[in-house]
Amino acid sequence: MDIQPPEDDSGSFDGINSRQIVIDWTEAVTDLYKNYRELSTYIYQSSNQNSQCNDDNNTYIGQCPVSQLIALVTTMQVELEKLLRDVSKEDNSRRSASLRHYKKLIDHTLRLDHLNQQAQSRLHLLSLSTS
Repeated sequence: MDIQPPEDDSGSFDGINSRQIVIDWTEAVTDLYKNYRELSTYIYQSSNQNSQCNDDNNTYIGQCPVSQLIALVTTMQVELEKLLRDVSKEDNSRRSASLRHYKKLIDHTLRLDHLNQQAQSRLHLLSLSTS
């Protein structure tokens, strides 16, 4: 069965607004990249400043332990790799593949948004005074 074109100019079919799904996913990926870079910069700066210290568990930036930053950045990397593998899987049915593709993008967007919320929380803690 062939993929049905959108019934109107909104870019939707079968109740799915494909255009908005792609926009939301793109924004989530962009935010993830920005957050990842910002968190990585803090980790790098911290490791340079504390190169003599062997125990990063007690190292804080603002009110956030560096170990939490490292764990989050690692989780972001792993999750992005999972999402890329998931998207690269093929489906034989074109219509089914298209609907599944958009549903995957919705799921990915939710997962990325969750990571972005965690990143924003950590970045807020980084901005707070240590006292």
